Amino acid sequence: MRPVLCLAMFMLLAISTPSFAETVSPPPNQSAVGSMSDITSALDYPELQVVPRASERLRMESVNEKNWYFTHWQVEASGLATLTNALLAQGEYRPNLSQNDQTTAATMISISEVFGAGWLIGGVIVGSQKPYHEGLDSISHLKEKDERSTLFRERLAEESLERTAKLMRPIKWASALTNFSTTVVTGIYLSDQGRIVAGVAAVIGLLPLLYEDRSIDVYEKHLDYKRKIYRPMSGLDFRMSPDQKITPLAKLKWEF
Repeated sequence: MRPVLCLAMFMLLAISTPSFAETVSPPPNQSAVGSMSDITSALDYPELQVVPRASERLRMESVNEKNWYFTHWQVEASGLATLTNALLAQGEYRPNLSQNDQTTAATMISISEVFGAGWLIGGVIVGSQKPYHEGLDSISHLKEKDERSTLFRERLAEESLERTAKLMRPIKWASALTNFSTTVVTGIYLSDQGRIVAGVAAVIGLLPLLYEDRSIDVYEKHLDYKRKIYRPMSGLDFRMSPDQKITPLAKLKWEF
């Protein structure tokens, strides 16, 4: 009778006691924890996460500089149109133009020739400097030994992209405004046919504003790609705790 009673008590204890597998939570996924730590630490340096990196962009653009004489074609076309209009405007004065107006027209034609030739040659000269090739050479001796050296290299490369864009921003405005204004003023003293040519030249003179220079476009795209790496957004949320208490939460979200 006693062995039967002991067996019954053992079975009752086994049924009422929860198993070890049910009470012990599974160990955390170590690889997931490590990868999440890598992501959060990498978010500190968007220069290292942007694709393509600034150094890679310098390398790509330096290859395109083999056609350096067409790099700033907007400025060159604007100057060429002004120069062509000035050359065709000689002798195309409108009828009954006074002597003083003819003198003023001749002066404006000379100014248009200077501006047109200057911007045509200037665009070629700026392109011949090959700033991307120069920027790539300046970082070629920097080796990516660790995160600090890699970050230093990428920031110098980004400065090269920025420096070229900053150079072209005032140039595009200056070329467009000078070519457009001199062509329009010259057209005032010309015949009907001369004004048609001047009108076409004035529109072409605005090309630097109508079509973005590649150096500016490259830098702005790089900044746009960098901004898309992550965008911290703060917000307020609430969470219901197990004891039915509301806990306020401050959220920080990254949009990839």
